[in-house]
Amino acid sequence: MPYKTNRALPDSVKNVLPAEAQTTWRTIYNSAAAQYGEDTERAFATAWSGLQGAGWEKDAEGAWSKVAKQHTGVWFGFSLPPDVAEALAQPGGEEAETLHVTLGYVAEATSPDMLQRLIGATIVLALDTPPIVGTLGGIGRFPASPSSDGKDVMVALVDSAALERLRARIRAVLAALGMPLSEAHGYSPHVTLRYEEPGMDGPLPTLEATTVVFPAVVIRHGEGNPGVSIPFAGTSTVARGTLAKHGPRDGDLADETPWDLVWTIPIAKAEDTKRRVFGWGSVVVTKEGETLVDLQGDVIDITDLEEAMYGYVAESRMLTFDHAGAPRGTLIESMVFTPDKISALGIPEGALPLGAWLGFEIATDADYQLVKERGLLMFSIEGRAVPEEVMIE
Repeated sequence: MPYKTNRALPDSVKNVLPAEAQTTWRTIYNSAAAQYGEDTERAFATAWSGLQGAGWEKDAEGAWSKVAKQHTGVWFGFSLPPDVAEALAQPGGEEAETLHVTLGYVAEATSPDMLQRLIGATIVLALDTPPIVGTLGGIGRFPASPSSDGKDVMVALVDSAALERLRARIRAVLAALGMPLSEAHGYSPHVTLRYEEPGMDGPLPTLEATTVVFPAVVIRHGEGNPGVSIPFAGTSTVARGTLAKHGPRDGDLADETPWDLVWTIPIAKAEDTKRRVFGWGSVVVTKEGETLVDLQGDVIDITDLEEAMYGYVAESRMLTFDHAGAPRGTLIESMVFTPDKISALGIPEGALPLGAWLGFEIATDADYQLVKERGLLMFSIEGRAVPEEVMIE
């Protein structure tokens, strides 16, 4: 029998749990009892387990308190196009900019080296994967569970055979890297719209079948990290963002404190016999004219990039792995494409982005093999910058 109020809960529950925890316990119990029928023992066990899954812990004295959950795993998924997200967002539900489709999740914490290999392997996978096309159509309701804090989940369902194939390929990549995809739940592609108390039937949104195209897969590590967006074949050549900022950026912009700037780009070409790799070291404006804004809200001016690259060519020209250790290669090619240079070369406007093209010769066969085997398939530039507030039109 369901408990309608916290006052109706057994003494073994209401005498030990804070009010908020009582509500969470009651919600999960009622949902479990509706599923398990007369098996109240199982419903009780599910409620206590779900309470812990919702972030509640008991200390040595038996007192319960809610502990902030720290997510240290790796998430794979898609962001929704802004127009589709705005149309899907529901009053009282998830914000439009947070709407997404999850491909999978790796629950275990991951080392920086493993993340680097994971990103590289995903870029290779994306190079021969066209943009994922699917259909948003139909509304579903998932029952309450510990992972939803004891609430039912209203969702928009996604139908895409290409998405299922991509998930299978990502699972294989993760298995090869020793990072198994979480199988805690069955997989049903969806967009979470809002959460509701079990038994409360809010108004159902109207959803006409909508075709949606996902041009890139997003990888996020940890909590509150925007992640890195890896484009599929036939889309932009720029993998935008980094998984972690290298160095703090404290204080107001006015203090002019330099901070570390990192930008990551896929390697575009490799010559195996000569151990040479080529690609964009940094792109500041796409060939479509879009100014690239990084995940901290910053941009690089093409003239600043040009001066920085001149200094790098004159003073360093060295290549390291993961921004650390001894040099592993030498710069053999460098060209910063500015509007003036593109015009002087007779290249049509819009044919190339504005940015720095680089080529390196890897020092040894062993290191070149690492580039291929470890998935080190990106250039990442690092330097010092003084931030300056600007307006982008």
